[in-house]
Formats: sequence, structure tokens, C-alpha cells
Amino acid sequence: MIALLKQLAARLRFALSHRTLQRIVALPTDPSHISVCHRGRIVVLRRRCPHQGGPLDEGYIEGDDLVCPWHGCRFSLVSPGPARPYVPTLPKNSR
Repeated sequence: MIALLKQLAARLRFALSHRTLQRIVALPTDPSHISVCHRGRIVVLRRRCPHQGGPLDEGYIEGDDLVCPWHGCRFSLVSPGPARPYVPTLPKNSR
């Protein structure tokens, strides 16, 4: 357990020192959570999207949000709060 924590700490220090600021890392000590290195901060989130269990570690980062690969729910990486659902919008002239 201690060896795994040391390995995780080394990976995160590497990510911070090499400016890989948008990286999603599965936590080897806790498979139910992931860590995201974003803007020099480490954010820990649940691995599964609460909507339908989408794998957030397979998602992508857009701006300051982690986006679920299944349905587009967005999770802020800079301020805590509930997920924001993806709501497609139509251009004004298409109505």
C-alpha cells in the first residue's frame, strides 16, 4: 500500500514538474476514484459518472471541465458542484 502511494506521488510530481497540466490518472490505491492534474492542481473525482456510470477516466478535458465520454456531462475542475448535463443548442436561425 505504501509503495503504491509513493508511486502515485511520484507520477503526480512528474506531471506537475513537466507541465502536463491536463492529465487523467487512475488511482492505483482506490479504483473508484481518479485524479486529474489541471492548472497545477490535483483534483480527485469519482471514476464513474453519476448519470449512467460512464468511465470518467476515458473522458476528456475541455476548458476547466472534465467531460463524460458517454453523455457529455461536465464536471468542473476548478469549483466544486454538481455535474452539468450536456444540453445541445440549436442556432437561432434554425427554428
